Amino acid sequence: MKPNFLRRSTAAIAILAIAVGVHAASNQPSTATTGIDTAQIPKWSADDLDFFLHGSMSTEVVPEPVLRAFIKIYPDLFP
Repeated sequence: MKPNFLRRSTAAIAILAIAVGVHAASNQPSTATTGIDTAQIPKWSADDLDFFLHGSMSTEVVPEPVLRAFIKIYPDLFP
């Protein structure tokens, strides 16, 4: 009894997934109606996206000599 039930359940889930995918694809607005220029959409790889989201912006560390010079020039900013 269980194997037959599992086959029917798996088939029902697969059909549901296909139906949802077809419905979602049919509801996507075309670029002609949205006015989006597809040339402006970046074609990033997974590595590019990872670097964009989690990469360094070079603000983590200020070299100590630069910090000391800044403190000497603007002592009122560092009480």
